[in-house]
Amino acid sequence: MLKPSPIREVTGDRPRMWLMDAYMDLIIWYLPDGGIYGFQLCYDKERDERSLTWTHSESFTHTRIDSGETNPLHAKGTPLPVAGGQYDYEEVRQQFQKRAALIDPRLSAFVLSKLGAATLANLPECAGCGIFLKQDSGETGPLSEAELLECIIHVGLVAEQWVRFGEKREWHGISEFFPNQFPSKPRRKPDPI
Repeated sequence: MLKPSPIREVTGDRPRMWLMDAYMDLIIWYLPDGGIYGFQLCYDKERDERSLTWTHSESFTHTRIDSGETNPLHAKGTPLPVAGGQYDYEEVRQQFQKRAALIDPRLSAFVLSKLGAATLANLPECAGCGIFLKQDSGETGPLSEAELLECIIHVGLVAEQWVRFGEKREWHGISEFFPNQFPSKPRRKPDPI
C-alpha cells in the first residue's frame, strides 16, 4: 500500500513527495506554487522494473530500470533508466488503484488521468536513444539525452561519469556535454571496453 509522506524540500531541486511499497514507487515533483510539476511511477520493482515519467509540459517517457547489478563481482551500480519495456496501461492502472487507498483522492485521480493519457501518447521505444554510460567493467544504455539529464538531476551522476555515443567506443566526460550541471571536468579517460 502506498503510504502518504510529507513534501520534502530538496536543495538545488524541486520539492517532492515519495510514496512507496514493495511493488511500486511514486515520486511527485512540485512547483513553487504547490502545483504538480511532474511525477515518476516506478512499478514491478522486484521482477522487471519499469517507470513512467510525466512532466507538466505533457511529455511522457517510459523506460526499464537497470538495477545496476550487472556483475556479481562488483559493487552494485546506480539504477538507471534504459530503453525497452512495454507500457501496459491496464496492469499499471489496476496496480496503482489497488495501492492508492491511503493517498489523497485528488492526487490519485490526477495520476490515474495521466496514466490514461500515456496510452494515447504512443510512447516511443526510447526514440533518439544512443548514449551509453560506463558502469564498472560494462556499460548501461542506450539512453536519450533527456534520460541522461534526468539521471544527472535525480540519480546524482557526477562529473567523473563517462559516456559514449552510438557505436563509437570513444568515452567522454559527462561534464563536456552538460557543463552547467558540473563545475569541473573529469580527470582521465577510461580504457575501451
